[in-house]
Amino acid sequence: MHKMNEMEMREKLVDYGKRLVAAGLVQGTWGNLSMRLSEETMLVTPSGLDYNRLSPADMVKVDVRSLEHEGEHKPTSEKGLHAGIYQRRPEIGAVIHTHSKYASVFAAAGRSVPVVQPELKRIFGSQVPLAKYGLPGTKTLKKHTIEALGDNNGCIMTAHGMICCGRTMEEAFDHCLKLEDCCRQYIEEGYERDEQIMDIKEILERQRSFFAEGVTKDLSYRRSALLKLRNEVKRHENEIFDALYKDLGKSAYEVYETEIGLVYSEITYMLKHLDRLARPKRVATPLSNFPSKSLIYREPYGSVLIMSPWNYPFQLTLVPLAGALAAGNCAVVKPSAYSPAVSHIIAKIISETFSECYVHTVTGGREANQNLLSQKFDYIFFTGGKAVGRQVMEAAAKHLSPVTLELGGKSPCIVDESANIPLAARRIVWGKFLNCGQTCVAPDYILVHESVKSKLLAALVKNIEALYGEDPVNSKDYSKIVNEKHFDRLTALIEGEDLYYSGGIDRDRLKMGPVIIDEASWDSKAMGEEIFGPILPMIEFDDLRRVKKELEGRPKPLALYLFTRSKASMKYVTKNISFGGGCINDTIMHLATSNMPFGGVGDSGMGNYHGSYSFRTFTHEKSVLNKSNLIDVPLRYPPYGRDTKWLRLFLK
Repeated sequence: MHKMNEMEMREKLVDYGKRLVAAGLVQGTWGNLSMRLSEETMLVTPSGLDYNRLSPADMVKVDVRSLEHEGEHKPTSEKGLHAGIYQRRPEIGAVIHTHSKYASVFAAAGRSVPVVQPELKRIFGSQVPLAKYGLPGTKTLKKHTIEALGDNNGCIMTAHGMICCGRTMEEAFDHCLKLEDCCRQYIEEGYERDEQIMDIKEILERQRSFFAEGVTKDLSYRRSALLKLRNEVKRHENEIFDALYKDLGKSAYEVYETEIGLVYSEITYMLKHLDRLARPKRVATPLSNFPSKSLIYREPYGSVLIMSPWNYPFQLTLVPLAGALAAGNCAVVKPSAYSPAVSHIIAKIISETFSECYVHTVTGGREANQNLLSQKFDYIFFTGGKAVGRQVMEAAAKHLSPVTLELGGKSPCIVDESANIPLAARRIVWGKFLNCGQTCVAPDYILVHESVKSKLLAALVKNIEALYGEDPVNSKDYSKIVNEKHFDRLTALIEGEDLYYSGGIDRDRLKMGPVIIDEASWDSKAMGEEIFGPILPMIEFDDLRRVKKELEGRPKPLALYLFTRSKASMKYVTKNISFGGGCINDTIMHLATSNMPFGGVGDSGMGNYHGSYSFRTFTHEKSVLNKSNLIDVPLRYPPYGRDTKWLRLFLK
């Protein structure tokens, strides 16, 4: 058998990188390949380079023990993982880590793959192993992957695709093809769906049995659950920071400000006010029911489904969960597949805190959503886009399940001629570009009075640079776009547009800096849909009445912001324009209070939550009339052949 020299190995790595792309085994993130060069060294692909542009000279020689490397290129961040496999498995000559379509479904869900084909069982066994989650390039990821791989030829890596190995590169590549095919067949032939449906049916049955025992209705049990949840979040804070940085590029400060801190605040509110919220409310009784007492009891629904989005994946999962638990419900939580690292830590926190008969997490993508929505829940709480919101409502209607829909929309920001321009610009920049514009209540566009437009434009740019520097796309305080699909959608919105300001674009890192379009019109591309990104169109106006008329013909927004010193403008806008909620002389901050409801209207949603409104959302108002046995007024009983004078006195 011919023994390859170093140049032949370099050429082979280049060749198989291209083969991975051609075979459809690369989706989004490139992954990494390596070959054993000697007992002490290996060749690995460099960090961040397109496989189709690699040359043999780009391959990096790395010492498998010290991890020191030669040459100008930086090796893949997973060099330690590759080296660890070679050290543990002397028979292995090649390793491939890739993010393929079907294997990534199982990776995002954090699930191993049952092997149903006999010929594949000889390669992978009856169950493809699953490696626990670890951050990229860390010793934790290396440890979990090597443990899961064992003496096997491949495994699924939670949130990281798959890894396969072989004696040769040909064999490792063949194992990748077979593992991907194993995942594809399992999904396409319905095994995955059937298994998930059985799983969720069983969990729902357990939750209903547990709820029927009445344990969750006890206030001390609810209080204990909230305390446990808060403590577990606290214990996992560092992992939450890391996960949100991985999924969305959020800084630690922003994570606490917009995610973890809001969860703590909601739990604290529930603990402080639980007795008052759960207490039956006595209301006035009409004379027709004298003598009696009228009481309203707040009764938990049972098993509720909470479906959350990817943009604030931690906060928008645990804040409604806190309300559901405070109200006395059991819950099934479904975080978004687009934020896999956060989904994993949510599942970890919940599994370590609660039994699945009380709270359970389901991960995965559309298939998992469909499986959940095919079941009957006692209440469904959904946060996300309008398209999926319609599907949720349609599915809920089949079971007559009540729903809350927290959707989105194009939230206008009105700046009139009396506004404090420097302050308005600072608050608009913060609210718009927080989380790289991926906020459902972010100002979607600006309506500015023509007399202050130039001042506002200059102030916006000044504040962008004050908050994020002259090169915002490289600011450590500036987040990234969630994935390539959304990045490409956003770049298409500004293609061909004259931009007043652009903070830079870096597709490799999914970074898009702030963008201002100063000559936008109602017909501009960016005005056709909710932007959900760092693009800020500006339209000028000369009269608030024209603004009202234009907004009346459009879907009702989730939020509206008005910057003005004029009380007349404040009164006109709040009285005449319908929107879910908003601020005068600020952005976004209306949702950071537990004393007001947060929710949409019309196309932007239905229902609301936060604080006492979360408790109301997750409970049924049960009316009970407690009638006295001492007096029984005879007026209601037949025979009715009497004068209605007394009846008219009671019922008027």
